[in-house]
Amino acid sequence: MNKKMFTKTTAMLLAAAVVASGIPANETEAAKKPKLSKTKISVRVGGSKKVTIKNAKKIKCKMKAKAKKVVKITKKSAKGLTVKGLKAGKAKITVTMINGKKRVKKTLVVTVKSVKAPEASKAPEASKAPGASKAPEASKAPETSKAPETSKAPETSKAPETSKAPETSKAPETSKAPEESKAPETSKAPETSQTPTEAPKALVIEGDALGESADFTYKANGAAQYQSVGVFEIDKTSLTKDSTITLTYEAKEGDTDVADSQKFNVGLKTGDKWNSPAVCDVYDQSGGKIEISMDSTKMEKINAGEKLYMHVSTATAGFKGTFTYTSVKAGTESLVKELPSAYTYVENGLNQYAATAKVNLPADVDFSKYKTCRIDFTASDLSFEFHGIVGHKVNGAEVTDPQYGAVSKGMFQITLNNVLKENGTDPFVVINAGKAGYAGKVKILRVALLPEGQTVPDITIEPIAPAETPKPSEPEPGIETPGADTSNVETDDVTKPEETKLVLEGSALGEGASFAYVPNGFAQYSSMGVFEIDKTKLSAGCKIVLNYTAVEGDTDVAATQGFNIGLKTGDQWNSPAVLDAYGKTGGSVEIEVNDAAFAKIGAEDKVYMHVSTATAGFKGTFTYKSIMVGDDSLVNTLPKAVSYVESGMSQYAPTAKVLLPEDIDFSKYSTCRIEFTASDPTFEFHGIVGHKVEGKEVADPKYGVNEEGVFVVNLDKVKEAAGTNPYVVINAGKAGYAGSVTITKIIFEK
Repeated sequence: MNKKMFTKTTAMLLAAAVVASGIPANETEAAKKPKLSKTKISVRVGGSKKVTIKNAKKIKCKMKAKAKKVVKITKKSAKGLTVKGLKAGKAKITVTMINGKKRVKKTLVVTVKSVKAPEASKAPEASKAPGASKAPEASKAPETSKAPETSKAPETSKAPETSKAPETSKAPETSKAPEESKAPETSKAPETSQTPTEAPKALVIEGDALGESADFTYKANGAAQYQSVGVFEIDKTSLTKDSTITLTYEAKEGDTDVADSQKFNVGLKTGDKWNSPAVCDVYDQSGGKIEISMDSTKMEKINAGEKLYMHVSTATAGFKGTFTYTSVKAGTESLVKELPSAYTYVENGLNQYAATAKVNLPADVDFSKYKTCRIDFTASDLSFEFHGIVGHKVNGAEVTDPQYGAVSKGMFQITLNNVLKENGTDPFVVINAGKAGYAGKVKILRVALLPEGQTVPDITIEPIAPAETPKPSEPEPGIETPGADTSNVETDDVTKPEETKLVLEGSALGEGASFAYVPNGFAQYSSMGVFEIDKTKLSAGCKIVLNYTAVEGDTDVAATQGFNIGLKTGDQWNSPAVLDAYGKTGGSVEIEVNDAAFAKIGAEDKVYMHVSTATAGFKGTFTYKSIMVGDDSLVNTLPKAVSYVESGMSQYAPTAKVLLPEDIDFSKYSTCRIEFTASDPTFEFHGIVGHKVEGKEVADPKYGVNEEGVFVVNLDKVKEAAGTNPYVVINAGKAGYAGSVTITKIIFEK
């Protein structure tokens, strides 16, 4: 082969190789084109469905705001996406699938079908009046006061609301009407029809659908971390730089010694307060013996005129027993004349307003369809004050409709109001403790969201039975305690004259018997205004000047009352912040919008100014004078002035109070007469007699006077067990009282 032929042959082979290698390359590229498994799917409300994707490295999904109310993308990856139906309707999702330079855009159409709710019988008109909803102030009731609806039941059992309850049992008869029985025919619209065309139906949740959190049992937590178990003075004159202080003790929970497992902290301070100057501290000690070695540095912290105190506290939470001091010594010499009293953990139950049983409602629930929410529940103690609440979250903040006190035993009937105003997320029903001290069980039996005019059959409510275990300190029924000595009973009865009346008046009532309301002013962070400003006049580095007046009566307080000013890209308190200025005074505030702050304002954002009080107590009027950038006003119209309006006391707030003799024996008396005067004697007050039993408030209330200026309280609960800190108090029966109250006489009679 000559040179010319060889060159020609080589060129042809190379060309063929290039062509051959190009064919599979194009075929591979075509095979990697992303694909969506389906472009149309249907799903029921509350249900989910997955759509798979092939040959994509990543995906992007877009929906219009309207579609986001119908469906929700719960999971998204290059391999597919999962959608959940929120409400009946249709939604379009634009899915962009990307694989290298290949971009494929598809539209996924999702049809969400409604789930038929159970039919509910129509209620008689009388059932439309729950009449138990209260102003939010009611939830701030003190521990000794209960919502009138719950505690009045025994005294006013003949009230119209209670006596009408049997009428609701006629509901099944009304459900037999022909018009009602035809309702299912009207609901047979095509599955793609919108929910608003259907007749309103009740949503009833019961049984397993309520979830595990519907069943609540209180569990004792024990003492908190750093719970004090003793603060007492020690003899510092016995100490030197070479001394070793030794504290010996016992720690038991029942009959179990926990000294080795439960840890404690011990400190020396030059005062009896937790934040007094510290000399030294030792932490996480156990074993029943704690030693503190003194030295010259520690001794120098004890000044000549100062006393020295030992502080002992729990190092960890959960201690449920008794801590007993056995010695506090330096060498062989005791540092205390008498050993400190033993500390014993007392179970106080739940805090006031603590949540008990809770039901998470379906995510797609539409509160606007319903008029009321009925909650049927039971509890270990059905006489305890509970609060029933329906709520959801709007922009991250909880919005609720509460009812303070059950309408009847084991039932709340909550009128929906606040939850209807805006769509939200995470809807729920919860029962809260209306006061402190509850330590039992609560179980939600049924939740029914009811359209106007509908109800559900009543449920028989029985309290949850307590565990039938005799207390260690009490004998079992029918068993006599051997060796019990009752020889002095007859002697006491014969030798002591029976006390039939106890009268307290004048100086014996104490200073607390006279009460006068003092206005508190605005709370800290109270809003003085939220308003949009013209962002087109803003630039990086510009200075906004807010001029205002702050006056209390005729007194200018602008120089002393501080205010906070902030710029946000929304009108809610938790909207994204652009910048903030705190505690400003003087009547003129200058805010510089620096580069970083200006960069936070997006092209589509609106800008709002938020003004609030920096401290509590402002009782005057805040008036806007100007909001400027240079010579340009940032508002077309100045915001309205804001004035403090005195709203008086919250519902159930205490007024006049008398501390009774510590040795009073309530069991000797049947009634307590409380005589009082008030600046407005026609206002609703509550008279209460109470004391503490094992740390818990026990009280007998009287809701409303027997006659003007007089309560006659029947003593019942306070007689059941001996207690401490006995008292008489008059509470505000409703919100708004702003006057004075004086207790003039208290008479206990047999």
